[in-house]
Amino acid sequence: VDRVFGIPGNHNLPIYHALRRKDVNLCHVTARHEQGVGFMAEGFARATGRVGVALVITGPGLTNVLTPMASALHDSIPMLVISAQVPDPWLQRPARGYLHYLNNSTAVAASASKASFRIEDTSEISRMLTEAYQLALSGRPGPVHVEIAP
Repeated sequence: VDRVFGIPGNHNLPIYHALRRKDVNLCHVTARHEQGVGFMAEGFARATGRVGVALVITGPGLTNVLTPMASALHDSIPMLVISAQVPDPWLQRPARGYLHYLNNSTAVAASASKASFRIEDTSEISRMLTEAYQLALSGRPGPVHVEIAP
């Protein structure tokens, strides 16, 4: 992967900080809306035959990227959609509210993807992203969602 389409936001800033390491050589393309991020990643995949990567926040960021994910799923376009999540303690008490909280976000993303995974241990990020990337290309290509917990 050498290109990522995304929008930096409160919940995915740690991911963006990791992408700024000196050993990471990526071109980041910023959009003004997550749906645009998804369609940019999908268009990149259509034009190049490579996996298009989208990086969004949880909640509205993830729901906004569902339309391009569904389009990619139906047209067999390989995409990797990476989203952040709110801190775990807030997932157990949704009635108290948290900015951009989305209940069962992996289930929501699964409806428009080949698979949706949640990574809770940072030591698993590299392995899980590699598996998700390979899944996006294997068999009938399509979008795969990975949620990275803080």
